[in-house]
Amino acid sequence: FPHDQIKEIHKKIQEKLLIDETTIDHLISSLVAKKHILLTGAIGTGKTHIATMLPSIVWEGSDDGYYAEVTTATSDWTTQDVIGGIMPKIDKAKQITYAVEKGCVSAAVYNNWLNGDNKNRVYIDKNNKRYRGMWTVIDEFNRANIDRSFGQLFTALEYGEIKLPTNNPHKEYESLKIPKDYRIIGTLNTSDKHFLHTLSDALKRRFDIIELLPPPYEKMEKEKYHVVENAIRDMGKLDLTTIAVDHNNQTVVVGSDVEAEAALDTLYRIMTYIRLVKPLGTALLISMFRFMITNHKLTGDWNKSLDLALTSTVLPQIESLPYWTLKVIKNTVCGNLYDFFTTDPDFKKSSKSYLNDILTLRKFFATMGKPAKKSFDRIKKQTLVSDDEDKLNVWKDGNESTKILSPPKLDLFSKSIEKIVAEKSFSDEYETDDEADDEMDNDLV
Repeated sequence: FPHDQIKEIHKKIQEKLLIDETTIDHLISSLVAKKHILLTGAIGTGKTHIATMLPSIVWEGSDDGYYAEVTTATSDWTTQDVIGGIMPKIDKAKQITYAVEKGCVSAAVYNNWLNGDNKNRVYIDKNNKRYRGMWTVIDEFNRANIDRSFGQLFTALEYGEIKLPTNNPHKEYESLKIPKDYRIIGTLNTSDKHFLHTLSDALKRRFDIIELLPPPYEKMEKEKYHVVENAIRDMGKLDLTTIAVDHNNQTVVVGSDVEAEAALDTLYRIMTYIRLVKPLGTALLISMFRFMITNHKLTGDWNKSLDLALTSTVLPQIESLPYWTLKVIKNTVCGNLYDFFTTDPDFKKSSKSYLNDILTLRKFFATMGKPAKKSFDRIKKQTLVSDDEDKLNVWKDGNESTKILSPPKLDLFSKSIEKIVAEKSFSDEYETDDEADDEMDNDLV
């Protein structure tokens, strides 16, 4: 690809998604190198979106690239859903007949050939556009049983040929050639990270596994632009807020709606911390802010809107976290860290259970430009002093030019976490995390 074309591809993708150039180049290189792709990453990082964008944008020319046929895997999938098989049918005379039903991959491959003849390529007409061919996007790839669903596919990809079952008594199977420019793109949530370790070598050899990460804190202003721009656009012409964006600089216009901007800053501060515990993508922030501006229009209460957004969207993502992690989240977002670390009986009794969470908090404060290393050293030793209360204030960062955020009142979110914590069993029998202990010691020197 010419350099100018690559820059244009970067621009088109980044207008929609916050994905860095290196990752985009990795995706393109893998596809050009005849590799199929498995996209991994946190919920809301745009895996499905980029999977459907790439085939049409990257190879756009006289024709609109490739059409991405999206299908979602389920736990019931078998080879029949991917390759195909013979299925019973009832004809017009209400008699049972048998016909070959194509799977998602064989159907897409078939559509690349004129009547599946393996000789003459055919253009695909979809949504009033013409595409040079069809690819397959398999969403939620990990929901399917890999061996049961994709075993035959791996063999087909190896030899470039799909063997379709046939009801012709004189033929064992029919051959369907896989075009050299055909690709499969699968998506997989990082919440199923254990699944990656169980992937067969056959799959890893044929698929490049590429992770999409949430935008880093340094991209905060650009991400807030995407959040506002998408939230407002999705609401159409509803007059919900005056908050505005600068498309040229990709920023939120300061002063366009002061209260909405403050609510967004508060949401972003909370999510900056939550993401260190549980990575979550931009799509969730868009969904929450869209709800917040809608609910605020009805209630006039930004606190309540934020509280409901966190409870309905974030809580389901974190409720499976350990007992002590949830307690730290609750007191970071809804409470006072100084009070927690000086009065909580669980912490006083079993502080080593909290080592990973203290390390996460330290990283969060460092991100805000407020390392507070001495305070975290005293947390570990349970020797906090009164001056640490201000240093452990989540709503003040280390940049004097940045205004202090008002601590939100999140009654529902706080009570919901308390309820989950109460249902979990806390035990003094914990495994000492020596690695976290060493990292704390080394970093606090």
